Amino acid sequence: MSSQRYTKQNVGQKFEFTLIKQVQFEVDNEEFYILEDDQQSKFLLLKKYYLPYQFKIGQKVICHFDKINCSGQLFFEPENPYYKENQCYSFDLIELKTIVNYLGVQEKVALVYDTLGNIQWIRNANGISSQQFKIDAFVLCIKKGKLFLIEKEMYENGFRINAIADFKIVDELVTTRFHHTYILEDLWGNNHAIPKTSFSKYNLKIGQRIKATIQKASSKGFFYIEPLSLYYEDDSRL
Repeated sequence: MSSQRYTKQNVGQKFEFTLIKQVQFEVDNEEFYILEDDQQSKFLLLKKYYLPYQFKIGQKVICHFDKINCSGQLFFEPENPYYKENQCYSFDLIELKTIVNYLGVQEKVALVYDTLGNIQWIRNANGISSQQFKIDAFVLCIKKGKLFLIEKEMYENGFRINAIADFKIVDELVTTRFHHTYILEDLWGNNHAIPKTSFSKYNLKIGQRIKATIQKASSKGFFYIEPLSLYYEDDSRL
């Protein structure tokens, strides 16, 4: 049964669906695709995120089972027909800019064109120069049709999903998302945020170097980072 198939244990798996029709709801005027699996279970997919995919009614669609939220709603991400996760591609650089990201932390990003002429962002772009015309970047994941890109050097030096990376705690701030927040700096000088209250027993301090797992990427453009417990180095000399 489908109810046994789409469980938390199977998050991350891929499943095949048939795109059986398109519907529009009067409440919000949004258009959705209806996906049906081989057991006739049906799921909605918001059309606006996937217009470049050029889906056709009757088409078979492979989807990544992305998550189950707290209310039990299932989320699926169709395979991108042009880009694959953990593959490297070359992109045309538009510009570099500094933003205040979803977590309330300043971040340098690179705006690039993808193969369809759409604008995508390379996150944590401190290692990218405005003198570059082409940027090689890996696709870490794809969320709502958007590419989550990371510069090639970072990826090849271990900055990727489920990897353990080195960070230095450089500040403690009150941010819009996490309130009391530790700011972590990676080896390329990019800033990341973790909630202080979640790691109060870790005895973290500004100036420490820590190792942490890059758990996953959010559709909002940031990483979930989990420090390794009991792995701290007194870095007061630096």
